[in-house]
Amino acid sequence: MKDLSKYISTTHKRMLAELIIDAGKTEEAQRAIVSNGTHISVDGDFGPQTATAIENSRMTPILATMYEDIHDIEIPSDGTLPAWLNAGLGEIGVHEIKGGTHNKRVIEYMNATKWGTWVHDDETPWCAGFVGWCVVKAGLKEMVPPYSLGAKSWLKFGVSAGKPVLGAIAVKSRRGGGHVGFVVGESRGGKYLYILGGNQGDKVSVRKYLRSVWLDFRVPAGYTPPQKLTQWNGASSLAGSEA
Repeated sequence: MKDLSKYISTTHKRMLAELIIDAGKTEEAQRAIVSNGTHISVDGDFGPQTATAIENSRMTPILATMYEDIHDIEIPSDGTLPAWLNAGLGEIGVHEIKGGTHNKRVIEYMNATKWGTWVHDDETPWCAGFVGWCVVKAGLKEMVPPYSLGAKSWLKFGVSAGKPVLGAIAVKSRRGGGHVGFVVGESRGGKYLYILGGNQGDKVSVRKYLRSVWLDFRVPAGYTPPQKLTQWNGASSLAGSEA
């Protein structure tokens, strides 16, 4: 796009657009815009639609989401990630919308299995819905456990790995219920695990948890992790709200 000023009148937003184009991060910016509630095409083409969305949006949430999108994802160089983990990593930054408007993507997570078709808002706890959506995307719909919107229902998924492995579905208790997400790495020394999950701080994110809080780590029967669990070096923070 040659003439940004035709679509973006604000100087600092125009500077952001130029940085996005120069860095080749158009697709990441488009995903961030979508996850913050504006529907545009995610095609890597910085055209009028993307420019107008930046002009009409608040910059801070987009920049924060772009940071997570770019820095959280570390694809192993020695193997292919399992399909369910690939699906989940592509959703980093998707978040709830406060107030009466609901993020359609979060509702899509919940509606991915027959146990969540009744959900029409993004306030219903959705960590288990996110896991179900990823599993369905990976072609494992028949393995979704009964009552899959309950986090602890995932203790019935597949078989126990016996330890945290890359891509395992990790399940833990919390006050008022449970929490579930995917293992993506560990801390130096192994005291903490890094979990990709939905509804972590009201969004899809990677969060750091004590290794000792998890009840089990579930994988499909016959699953062999593409690599050993390694130290996580991406962006993350200590676990926050899961409700």
